[in-house]
Amino acid sequence: MYRRNEEEREQVKVFDWIREQIKTYPRLMLAFHIPNGGIRNIVAATRLKRAGVKAGMPDICIPLARYEANGLWIEMKSENGRLSDEQKVIHAFLRSEGHLVYTCYSAKTAIEIIKNYLDLV
Repeated sequence: MYRRNEEEREQVKVFDWIREQIKTYPRLMLAFHIPNGGIRNIVAATRLKRAGVKAGMPDICIPLARYEANGLWIEMKSENGRLSDEQKVIHAFLRSEGHLVYTCYSAKTAIEIIKNYLDLV
């Protein structure tokens, strides 16, 4: 549970920064979180799975094409976090479809990646 809270805290920092930037860079309003994590009871988990929740999807998506990439995806991890086998498969598939996918262990790193991707530096 601790790792999840650490990841969530860092991800909130990323979206706090994004919200601050939207007036200047309105395209950032398209950034969103994929709520695939968390502990749920079996009824809620089944309902969400039927509705399209998919294990392995990255946490953050910015569906803006830049350069040769079709979009940017970021997986947030705690300091000692690691990718699951499902995440590795999904991330590889996204890359094969022309998307950039990064695993970030801090909000600072994620924000730098977003800035570089959108030429906000």
